[in-house]
Amino acid sequence: MLALATAVRLTSPGPALFRQQRVGQLGSVFTIYKFRTLEEVPGGAEDTRAAVVQQRFTPIGHFLRRWKLDELPQLINVLRGEMSLVGPRPKMPEFVLHDQPCRPGLTGKATTVFAREDWFLARIPRDYVDTFVYSVALPAKRKLDAEYMARATFFSDLALLVRSVFRCWETELLKHLPGAAEFEEKYGVRLTEEGKKPQPRRRVPVQVSQSLKKPPQRVQVFEYTNVKQCVLWSTDCSGIPPTAAVRNHAGDGNQHECAAAIQQYIPRRA
Repeated sequence: MLALATAVRLTSPGPALFRQQRVGQLGSVFTIYKFRTLEEVPGGAEDTRAAVVQQRFTPIGHFLRRWKLDELPQLINVLRGEMSLVGPRPKMPEFVLHDQPCRPGLTGKATTVFAREDWFLARIPRDYVDTFVYSVALPAKRKLDAEYMARATFFSDLALLVRSVFRCWETELLKHLPGAAEFEEKYGVRLTEEGKKPQPRRRVPVQVSQSLKKPPQRVQVFEYTNVKQCVLWSTDCSGIPPTAAVRNHAGDGNQHECAAAIQQYIPRRA
């Protein structure tokens, strides 16, 4: 833990530990400790519901969060009797729907199911994040934890700890959460695709015709990620507006056809 704390301090300005108020057993409030994974925000304000793609991680922040190493300082909370090793995750006061009768834990049933929650939230339009959290995520977490704690044993707790250490998540259960199907149908989003994170759109290099000499300082390889940039490219680099053929090909969304139309069109006007 000392090595991780030193790495956090050396790789980004700010404290090594992140402190936040959480609600524990029977509504008691305590301070939870984590290794800081995000860049310091002036005034200490943070958007705690921001999706992972919108957050500004420290150089090692993403690594710590991916492997759950940022949770290690919570062993201090366990030693102080505020948390246990296994139990429902402690929530921020604004996310508490009911007082929980047991101590919160480092890991729990809902933790293994919602282990990639940040990536799921990244699929949801920002305006609908609160709706998902309050109508789907929070009730589902409470139900998962309540059902597990009602039948928990020493060996089941041990198995849950082992699965958490080796990152054996159960994200496939997200497909069967109460209200998840209705949410997907209503808002047209996919909460999970076999637990995989969203893949960024690949940038495709397009080779520009060698006959394009104006302006000479233009590079001969242009990368675009959408049709709009393709049409703008034809206007900017050739000095002429795109033809109907270019528009038609661009409207199809086919990058290769769009590039071919531009290359065929520009030499005739050059």
